[in-house]
Amino acid sequence: QSPQLAAQAEQAVPAAQRLSGEEAHPPFINLDFALAAGPEGSIVPRLIELQAFPTTFYYEMMLDEKIRQFFDIPAAVTMYFNRLDRQRYGAMLRRLILGDHDPENVILLDYRPERQKTRIDFICTEQALGIRPIGVRHLRRRGRKLFYPHHERWIPVSRIYNRLIWDEAGRDPALDLPALFGDAEVEWVSHPNWFFKISKYLLPLLSDSPYCPVTHFLHELTAGPEDLENYVLKPLYSFAGKGV
Repeated sequence: QSPQLAAQAEQAVPAAQRLSGEEAHPPFINLDFALAAGPEGSIVPRLIELQAFPTTFYYEMMLDEKIRQFFDIPAAVTMYFNRLDRQRYGAMLRRLILGDHDPENVILLDYRPERQKTRIDFICTEQALGIRPIGVRHLRRRGRKLFYPHHERWIPVSRIYNRLIWDEAGRDPALDLPALFGDAEVEWVSHPNWFFKISKYLLPLLSDSPYCPVTHFLHELTAGPEDLENYVLKPLYSFAGKGV
C-alpha cells in the first residue's frame, strides 16, 4: 500500500463499526474483472469489483473436482496460480483459516447462513475443515469471551472465519455488533475493517489505471455523464448485486 492510499482507505470504515485489532495486511483479496473490447478487436480486463473478504474457496475446489470427473480437462489446465495444486492450496487455506486452533473453536460467521446464496460453500468448508457455520444472532458474550451453542453446550470461540456482511447484519435492530465484538478476545480472519477498506470505495482512487473504468463517488459529481446508459450505479458496501 502507498501511504496516501492507505490513509484514504481508512476513511472507508464507518466510525460506529470500526473494531480494533486488525491485521497489518488482509489475508484475502478478491478482484472481479470484466472482459471488455479493446483496440483492434483485442480483449482487455476491466476491474469491476474488489473486496478484502473471503469468497467461495471450497465450493470452487469441489466444482473443479466434479468438472474433471465428468469432462476431459487436460491436466495442464488448472484453476490454481503460483504453481499451487489442490493439495498445497488446501493446506494453505487450512492454515490460514484455522490458525493454531481446534476446529471446534473456530466458526464460520455469517448473518443467517442457512439463507445465504453462498450456503453451498459453507457446507464444503465445514466438510473440509470441521468448522461450523454460525449465525451472528446465536453468539453470546460473557465478559470478553464469545460462545456459540452446540448440542446443549456453549462452545468458546477462539477464531472467526469472517463471512459476515455488516451492511446486512447492521439492519437487524436486535443486533448491536460493536457491543458484541468490541474488545472481545477473539481472532479474525479477516478482520471486519478490511471489508470496508478494500472495497468499491477504492475504485475512484484507482481510475488512473488502464484496467479500471473511470469511477466517481456520486456525491462528488457536479453533473451526470451524457452517455448515462453506459454507466452503472453501485452502493458502496452491499454485495451479490444488491442495490445495483
